[in-house]
Amino acid sequence: MFEATQLRGFIYFLTDAKDRIVYIGQTDSVRRRLGEHIGTKVFSRAFAVPVPWILIDYVEGALIRHHQATNGYSGNTGCRAYDGRDNEFIEAVRTGKWDTLLDEFSSG
Repeated sequence: MFEATQLRGFIYFLTDAKDRIVYIGQTDSVRRRLGEHIGTKVFSRAFAVPVPWILIDYVEGALIRHHQATNGYSGNTGCRAYDGRDNEFIEAVRTGKWDTLLDEFSSG
């Protein structure tokens, strides 16, 4: 897990009644963002994972591309990519181990 002193955001997932992902997004306030989606998106559940803010665009893009390829997800597109390294970002979400990526991105 990354240090509490680092700025962090959240990647959140909206799912339908069959637990299929219908939307993936990023925010600094899950409660506010979900409130904004009520009435504009159809979803049954939501969950979120903390992500270091410096990496959030890449993580969001990696998750969207992954779900487009595996589940036919057709939500938001046009997210950032980083040298075909989507699997590294997805693995960091799964494990919560951000150190290597943070070191690389923090050093410029």
